Amino acid sequence: MKEKINSNQIVAQHIHYSGPLPPSKEFENYNRVLPGAAERILVMAEKQQAERLSIITQAQKNEHEEFIEYFKSNRRNIYIIAFIISSCMFISAYLIVNDHSIAGSIFAMPSLMALIKYLFIPYPQNSQKRFDKQ
Repeated sequence: MKEKINSNQIVAQHIHYSGPLPPSKEFENYNRVLPGAAERILVMAEKQQAERLSIITQAQKNEHEEFIEYFKSNRRNIYIIAFIISSCMFISAYLIVNDHSIAGSIFAMPSLMALIKYLFIPYPQNSQKRFDKQ
């Protein structure tokens, strides 16, 4: 923060920037005050970026492993659910085609909701558990 005092006036100036690196003029000032400071700042920013990338990669790997583990442990249940849903859809289509549209529609609704649930939420997602591993 810089303050300039003129005859009866005080002016305050505040400079703010965001991001891992300061503007180039600030780099120049850092190097003037402490030689090699700009290089150290660049190395620090590179290390921080590498750490972020490592965390994201590990989180994606953990999520993939969780999905595979869930699928392997519940494979039989998933196949049974898929069979039940497809059977209900087939029966409801048969009823609708044979002029029992109300019964077919009522029969289709739970299987459609189950199908949507298993398409969009394929396995339990516990984000807290995922972040506790790291």
